[in-house]
Amino acid sequence: KSNVGILHLPKKYRSAFIIDGQHRLYGYANSHFKGSNTIPVVAFLALSRAEQVKLFMEINENQKAVSKDLQNTLNADLLWTSPSLVDQLKALCAKIGIFLGEDRESPLFGMVSIGEDKRSITTQAIQNALKRSSFLGKVTKTRIEEPGTIYNSDLDHTYERLTKLLVLTFGYIAECVPDEWEKGDEGMLAINKGVYGTIMVLGDILSYLERSEILNVRKAKAADLFAESKTYLDALITYLREMPAELKAELKLSLGSNAETKYWRLFQRAIHDVFPDFNPDEMEKYFEDQERKHNAQAITYINDIEKFMNRDFHEKLEEVFGTKWFTNGVPPKIGDKATVDALTKNREIVDEEDQVEPWDCLMIIAYREIATKNWQNIFEKHYTFPGEEKISGGKEEKTKWMVRLERIRNKAMHQQNVTEEELSFLESLNDWLIKKELRNKFQLDEA
Repeated sequence: KSNVGILHLPKKYRSAFIIDGQHRLYGYANSHFKGSNTIPVVAFLALSRAEQVKLFMEINENQKAVSKDLQNTLNADLLWTSPSLVDQLKALCAKIGIFLGEDRESPLFGMVSIGEDKRSITTQAIQNALKRSSFLGKVTKTRIEEPGTIYNSDLDHTYERLTKLLVLTFGYIAECVPDEWEKGDEGMLAINKGVYGTIMVLGDILSYLERSEILNVRKAKAADLFAESKTYLDALITYLREMPAELKAELKLSLGSNAETKYWRLFQRAIHDVFPDFNPDEMEKYFEDQERKHNAQAITYINDIEKFMNRDFHEKLEEVFGTKWFTNGVPPKIGDKATVDALTKNREIVDEEDQVEPWDCLMIIAYREIATKNWQNIFEKHYTFPGEEKISGGKEEKTKWMVRLERIRNKAMHQQNVTEEELSFLESLNDWLIKKELRNKFQLDEA
């Protein structure tokens, strides 16, 4: 049932589309086989763009997975005229990502993965930020449910305004924070998370300008939108300039979708700290939730560390002083207070099995007094924090980590917010004392 003949394709741009096999075709294009070899193809007549995309996905999903960046590159063209508004916005977001990576006027030129060229920023990260921001609103296949600050159903007009606004914004940040921006993928800004956070917070700024009636955002030109946004971007830029190196490193190493959200929320708060009226939805709740999460984890670490120190100090003192370990090993002032505290607690305890010993009534700061009393002969090798073996100040300086531990314990127990830095400190103590994943120089030498 075949018809044999010669098919002539018109010499016209876009007379045919390659659904799959671009790499093989490009491989032949400049080879010496191009004039002699025959390439077998399966051709379809008059396939709609949606059917072309569906066929491409089916072919590749059943074989080798298609990279998101390649899918986005194809979507930018194939879905632009789709009857579905959802597909149109996919094409819009993909096309903006490609423009930012390919246009020489863009601050992101050469930084964005296009097709299968791998770079530090993906079109998917840009697309995710654009879709989740306030720029585009919410649509179904057939209608606009919630208008965006930029999108108004006209794809070409939206594309023109949004690309100009993003180029101006990223250009301004690159100009004002050059040291960090020029690090590229070695820094914390010109990477997926930094680009995501910037796009998202720019959307928040436009929403704020609209709500505050500072500007008619939906009708203003891109240059005017940028001019009004600069005031708020300046607060973010100051924050980026003054950001401690430790926080930059922490942000750089953060992973997953939570990392993108963390960038975005920190950028929001940087602007909020300067302009209190700028208070995007869910921002405060995010930080409250983070703080509660930190406190719960901090209390777990603290309890585990206290139990460990209680047992370990007891064993080390008993090993040296025998049955007189409490009398000889504990400073008199600490021992007397612990004895009084135990008597006070036991008066209120009815069940004899629940009675406490003086040793059970020690606070963390008491262990420091015990350690400094018996430093060289018992505790120096085991309780010098890794990296502090050669610091000046002797045992007083080398046991200051216990003072910090006590301070964090008091904050957590009194429902004061434990910071991420403090939680990280507790985690390092847990890795050292309990998990034995960190070791100081003395411990390494013994091993």
